[in-house]
Order: sequence, then structure tokens, then C-alpha cells
Amino acid sequence: SEEGVVALDQTWAAPLPLDPDTLRETALSAARHLVHNMSPTGRYTYVVDGPSGHRQGGYNYPRHAGGTWFLARVATRTGDPEILAAAQRGMQFLADHTERTLDGRMYVLDPDRDDGKAWVGTTALALLAATEMGFDPNLQAGYAAWIASSVDGEGDIRGDMDRATGEWPEQPAITYGQGQGLLALVAAERAGVPGVTEALDRSAAR
Repeated sequence: SEEGVVALDQTWAAPLPLDPDTLRETALSAARHLVHNMSPTGRYTYVVDGPSGHRQGGYNYPRHAGGTWFLARVATRTGDPEILAAAQRGMQFLADHTERTLDGRMYVLDPDRDDGKAWVGTTALALLAATEMGFDPNLQAGYAAWIASSVDGEGDIRGDMDRATGEWPEQPAITYGQGQGLLALVAAERAGVPGVTEALDRSAAR
């Protein structure tokens, strides 16, 4: 702020008025924070030590995908070219970490996972980002086909695919995987990505 860093003692700062202008500026400030701490390759800084701004280590691929979706939505609503460019870099990072199954489905590979599985939510969030900014229709189609294949006969979205076989083994239902996958299928349907309607209908009915 103009007054500099304000120390807080067991309390919170008084909030700004809750109105459209404040919400817009808050979203822009958050997006600019992500952009400021982003590498040229599209990788975000996972932890920033405030108020020093020192960038710490660690990473999380689902949060990268979610952060990219957030930047894409801010760019769509504000027209800010810097934020759009950052969202595209973040999306390219995901594209660079994308794998294909033998039948052509595509998913984001989290290289930190050592259990041979791929989590549905990371790719679902990546698809939400891609559809928001119209990034690479072929990538959208590949992601959508992979997420659609996670929907079992009862409409449950299975969370983890076995990378060696490309199959979704029987596993307990996970609510946030269901939510992320269903939301991505909705976005794909709205964007005109083919091949998702039947899986979307089953999942939505579930």
C-alpha cells in the first residue's frame, strides 16, 4: 500500500468495500502476483515468502493447472494482455508435460508422482484453462477424451488412471475429482469439443 507494510497484531486489516470495482482490482492484483513470480517457461513460484518476496521451492501440478485457469478467466474478463500471455505460458507448460495413451487420449503428467498413476483433476483443471482461452483444440480434444474415459458405468469419475495400462481401476469415489472432472466436461461441451456428451450426461445424472 502507499503507507508501506502494515504490521497486524492478532487481527485483520479492514476490508475494502465489496463492489464490482473492488472485486475486479482484487482479481487483477492476485493475477499480477502470479505473473510477477512466473518463469519464462511458464512455471509458477509455488511459495513466496512475504513480505521479502523470496521465492521458495516445491511444486504442485494440480495447483499449476488451477492457477492457469484463474489467469485465463481474469484475462477473458479484463482483456489484460500481460495476464493473457502469462496464461498462455502456463498452458504451454502443461502441454509440455502432457502424455498420450496408446489410443490417443491425453493427460498432464505430474513427474513428482512415483506410483505410476495420473490424477484426473490436474488434467480437468488444464482443460478448463484451455477451453477458457481457446488454446490448441487438439489438446482440448485429447484431454476431454481422457477425462470422459474416467467416467464409469454408474457415472462416477475415477480419480487415478494406471499409466502402464491406460485403464481406470476400481477405486473409491472422490468428491473433488468428481467435481473437477464434471466441470471440465461441462466446459468442453460448451466449447464444442466432440465426444464428451454421453460421459457428461452420465456423470451429471450421478
